[in-house]
Amino acid sequence: MSKVKAPPPRPRLGPTHDEDVQTVLVSRKLADNLKNRKRAENVVAQHRLAQIAEDIEEKAAEVCLAAMEFGKLRGDETEPTPEMVERYGERAWEMFRLMGAGLMSTKDSPVGLRVAMNIHATAMRTKSDQQTPKLNVQVAQLNVMPTQYPVLKVDK
Repeated sequence: MSKVKAPPPRPRLGPTHDEDVQTVLVSRKLADNLKNRKRAENVVAQHRLAQIAEDIEEKAAEVCLAAMEFGKLRGDETEPTPEMVERYGERAWEMFRLMGAGLMSTKDSPVGLRVAMNIHATAMRTKSDQQTPKLNVQVAQLNVMPTQYPVLKVDK
């Protein structure tokens, strides 16, 4: 019997199995880190947007409240009264103009006042909708014939 020699092993051109596993693990870690980073960025962005929306709603509410104090003006003032300066300080002129806008008709009032009123109303409606639980109710109506019982005469 002749002995046949086995051919020499071929040189491996690519990575070994262990190297493949390590590459996959590193790739998964990188992917997980990227996902976590993107999630964190999304959370930060959502928080920032919520903060901006809250600031806008707060400013709109301030504008509406200032315009609603139009009753404090007589209508013939040309500048803030000393009481307004004492109460509002540096913002006295802003409050004076907003109160004056509250005296105007809807047609003549500044567009900014109407925008603030719309923002405030929408914010209030949104908060109301979020606080109200949503009910999923279905009504079923059953038509049942009434049962007739025999009439009995009772002697007293």
